Amino acid sequence: MSELLPVPGVTFVGELPDNLQYITRFAGAVTISADHPQEGKALLTYLASPAAQETIHATGMRSVAAAAPVSQKDTVQ
Repeated sequence: MSELLPVPGVTFVGELPDNLQYITRFAGAVTISADHPQEGKALLTYLASPAAQETIHATGMRSVAAAAPVSQKDTVQ
């Protein structure tokens, strides 16, 4: 759906049932060895912002917000 909604002239009539959809999930993280950790964190913060979420939802994508920040002890090092 996200590929179709921005196309002029396309009319969205509804989603397929969940059991027929193929959903691609994307994840983001800043690793401990990142060359630019501050920039990576800034990008992830922006992608979670209300402004970015508005665009994400307008193009038919869904987002998942973390209920709480991830603790470093819960990550693979």
